Amino acid sequence: MDKLLYSTDLSYKVMPDNLVVLFSKVEVAPEITVKGRVTDENGSPLAGASVRVKGSNLGVSANSNGEFSITVPDDAVLIFSYVGYDEKQISVSGQAQLIHH
Repeated sequence: MDKLLYSTDLSYKVMPDNLVVLFSKVEVAPEITVKGRVTDENGSPLAGASVRVKGSNLGVSANSNGEFSITVPDDAVLIFSYVGYDEKQISVSGQAQLIHH
């Protein structure tokens, strides 16, 4: 098995009953839950604003108070968008709280 998987990003572990489990050797960034509020320049909430993770299909919408919560890799970049406003990208960089205007 070692020779078979040598040049791949896969590894394996033999479990009880000779069950072989394959897994990726690639490290995945730890995840954090980011909470925040999306507001306009006057501090009014932007209900329904889109909060997406760059490079993925993961995303949420802000609630009626402009608040959101999303679990992402701690190195993620969030993309904020709302009709009539320019899209903005913010790096999470381990921050668990974000406020976007």
